Amino acid sequence: MVDVVLAQTDSIINFSLHPAIKWHVLQIGVEKTPVILVDNFLADINMLRQFALTADFQQEKITYYPGVRAPLVNAYIDFVLNQLAPVISKIYQLKPINMLAADQGFYSLVNKKAKNLNKHQCIPHFDSLNKRQFAIMHYLNSGEFGGTGFYRHLPTGFEHIEQDNLALYQMARTQFEYEHGQPDKTYINQSTDEFKLLGKIAYKLNRLVVYPGTLLHSGLIQQADLSSDPNKGRLTANIFAEVK
Repeated sequence: MVDVVLAQTDSIINFSLHPAIKWHVLQIGVEKTPVILVDNFLADINMLRQFALTADFQQEKITYYPGVRAPLVNAYIDFVLNQLAPVISKIYQLKPINMLAADQGFYSLVNKKAKNLNKHQCIPHFDSLNKRQFAIMHYLNSGEFGGTGFYRHLPTGFEHIEQDNLALYQMARTQFEYEHGQPDKTYINQSTDEFKLLGKIAYKLNRLVVYPGTLLHSGLIQQADLSSDPNKGRLTANIFAEVK
């Protein structure tokens, strides 16, 4: 177990693993892509939630994320990466591994109404074309929120989008829209004529999920999930990290 100590005003915060932590490895799709699922990750999830209550959330303007984000506590990011580096190296057979480095780390809350989505926000997406980059997502609130779904693009059969198949994927998407029109203006949370839902992970307090950034996925967002309030909404901690 690794403890990270953070000085926050007059208090000392220790991040540590929950004594009842449970590690699982799922296999997604025809390609059987490993997805790491960890239940009961942090010993004290409330610490991380309390930081979110005072965080400076801003509407996302750089990516297609349909909500607000705020920077994560650096000590939390370091703790997560220290715990996951050997696990990711083993599960994804990425050796040698010098380090797992964070590119970005955010608290995230989906708040954009379906009627205001652009077409890119109505289909599954990928986070990176880099096979060595991973998405780490930690569910932080209790409640009946939408989880995360993983998809296959039916016209091409692609489950991952990488540099060597990006052009073909983009051409196939353009052709599908030409023949069938743009996707319905709604959050995708099931199979469609273009994308097949391969599997989903339910949102659960203190559950952490790790998957390759190339894997097609989407939040399974419902109207009830939409909120800018970190105490009430679909709050997640998101880290995008690369194996060096």
